[in-house]
Amino acid sequence: MLPCRYMHGTKADKLYDSTQLLDVKAQLDLGECGMQEVSFYHQHKNNVDFVFVDHPVYHRPGELVINSCIN
Repeated sequence: MLPCRYMHGTKADKLYDSTQLLDVKAQLDLGECGMQEVSFYHQHKNNVDFVFVDHPVYHRPGELVINSCIN
């Protein structure tokens, strides 16, 4: 499954209007890119729990995958 980027300010907003930022962060060791912090969002909808991961790569312009690290 490929990562998907939610773009705030679009018609998708109504799909995620009940999403809550969790008070949970994780440090991931990404090798050459070092330790990276991610945070998590949760949404419960139609008896399904959705968990979304937030990382700085999602907030920059352009592609999700590039050859340089996020610092």
